[in-house]
Amino acid sequence: MLFASYILGGSASGHLNESLRIQRGLTYGAYSTIRPRRGPSSFFVTTDTRTAKTIEALKLIFEEIQKFRTTEVPAQDLKNAKSFIIGSFPLSIEVPNDLATRLTTVFLYELGDDYLKTYRDRLSNVSAADVHRVAKDKISADNSSIVLVGKADDFKKQLEGLGKLEVIPIGKLNLDSADLQ
Repeated sequence: MLFASYILGGSASGHLNESLRIQRGLTYGAYSTIRPRRGPSSFFVTTDTRTAKTIEALKLIFEEIQKFRTTEVPAQDLKNAKSFIIGSFPLSIEVPNDLATRLTTVFLYELGDDYLKTYRDRLSNVSAADVHRVAKDKISADNSSIVLVGKADDFKKQLEGLGKLEVIPIGKLNLDSADLQ
């Protein structure tokens, strides 16, 4: 899942950023994150764009997610992801706090005593087929919740038909509430 997350949108060279920023000029950046958990994981995409291009960017995000789920990762993308993730691993456990976080994860998920010792070797054995399988099984835009911030009147009409639509005026927004109100 780590490579799928990185290749789709975990870096400036990710597919989302390539499509939305470099090819279409819709944003300064588009990124995705997968947060694996024991139960359902969270997957989200973040970007910002001009109000007039909101729907175009949103549709392109969904297209990129679908394309990522249905095609095998190019060999060079996997090679680049491996180089970065494997190469940066020592830095991710260099500070005691970060090491403690990793060890907590190992303990909580019962990953085994040799997990950190064999981590980079196991990553180097991940194939493009493995990444494709994970993308197909774990990444989906189905049942998405979309949060758009901006001038709702400028794009609200274009959202009709995509599902339940709710506009929350800024004065009623409460980020500590489950329903944002």
